Amino acid sequence: EPVLDYCAEKGWPIDDILITHHHPDHTGGNLQLKEKFGCSVWALREDGFRIPGADHYFEKDSTSQIAGHVFEVMFTPAHTLGHVCLYFEKLRLLFCGDTLFSFGCGRLFEGDAAMMLKALARLRALPRDTTYFCGHEYTVTNLEFALSLEPESSALKEIYIELKKLREHGLPTVPALLKREIELSPFLRWDDVVLKEALSMESASDLEVFTAVRTKRNSW
Repeated sequence: EPVLDYCAEKGWPIDDILITHHHPDHTGGNLQLKEKFGCSVWALREDGFRIPGADHYFEKDSTSQIAGHVFEVMFTPAHTLGHVCLYFEKLRLLFCGDTLFSFGCGRLFEGDAAMMLKALARLRALPRDTTYFCGHEYTVTNLEFALSLEPESSALKEIYIELKKLREHGLPTVPALLKREIELSPFLRWDDVVLKEALSMESASDLEVFTAVRTKRNSW
């Protein structure tokens, strides 16, 4: 209903739906939208059997084109084994589904920590002026978790106050620049000496640090 309302307000039809992964909170409206607009549903070929209405497919780590815009299909299994992120290089736009969140990352439902670290490393390597669109608005809770790891971080405190005010006024915290995540999110700083010290893991490997952060978040 929110999608239909927004389209009605803008006077827009829907021509194509691009799917990052099979979870129903990302695919639950496919069939109804397809029935109303006659639109196409794009999905990773190997995961198409799990995507309602899928009729167009992209391949792992390939490039594709839609509405005149070329995008990279980044295969990022971890949250699910068929997860992809869609990166429009010229537009500097990243649609990352549930791989990357604002100050967080997706739970490991089908993959493991090593897979998620590899996926996030790919996203971290993208240009910092990339605007990312993630699948959920978890920013405030994720920031509270980040502050539990680094309670003395003035940068985290400052942005927490700023973004909490946005939510209190009913405004979104995403999309946002990837630069913010790279510099501040504990989920993208597995090799940061400051975070390692905060976790008392100075000599730990990148995977050990990332696994510790993800595990702590699971039960936080």
